[in-house]
Amino acid sequence: MAFVFLNRYLDLVEAIEDPDNSSDTLDSSDFQGTDIPMEVPIPEHLYTTHKEHESIREWILAISMDHKFDQTLPKDERGVYIASLNSSNIGLSSLPCIITGYPILRNGIIFEPSKRAAIQTNWNKFLYIIKMNKTFECLNVKEFIEQWCGTPTYNK
Repeated sequence: MAFVFLNRYLDLVEAIEDPDNSSDTLDSSDFQGTDIPMEVPIPEHLYTTHKEHESIREWILAISMDHKFDQTLPKDERGVYIASLNSSNIGLSSLPCIITGYPILRNGIIFEPSKRAAIQTNWNKFLYIIKMNKTFECLNVKEFIEQWCGTPTYNK
């Protein structure tokens, strides 16, 4: 996934540096079948440092030389990009997991009264990390989620 998204970043940088260029000329074929917006406003300037940009460019070039590397977005059992909330193949939308943002396809827990949800295994990992690392930051995130979402309801 990193390759596809960072390669898109390089395309956007090219569009920023060439003001006559527009988002209409960007190749969006990697994002076909996803719910990622194809047309986006192009910023006027970069939000990365020169060093960050060069690091990304060098990584993309190195990975591009590896012909065994799969340079496509991974798909799930719906046949769409694994993070797509919408499945155009079957016309269904999934709730996003409050921990990962990924669609909840099964084994979800609902938070009352907000009706937000989480993938149960990701929620359990989150709780385990908090239990093992009782830092202020971890506890603060848990408190925020409880205020934002409410309490989880587990299906039995």
